[in-house]
Amino acid sequence: MENCRTNEVLSEQIAIIQEFAQKLDTNDLSQLKANLAEIEMALNRLNEFVAYLPK
Repeated sequence: MENCRTNEVLSEQIAIIQEFAQKLDTNDLSQLKANLAEIEMALNRLNEFVAYLPK
C-alpha cells in the first residue's frame, strides 16, 4: 500500500513539472519566474521522496 502511495505522489509531482514546463515563456518574465518556482517545488518534493525509496 505504501508503494502505491509513493508512486501516486511521484506521478503527481512529475505531472506538475510537465504542466508548468509547457507554460515556460520568456515574453513574460514574472510568469516565467512563477512557473519556474512551481517546477522547483515539485522537483524538491520529488527529490525528498526519491531519497526514501529503497536502494
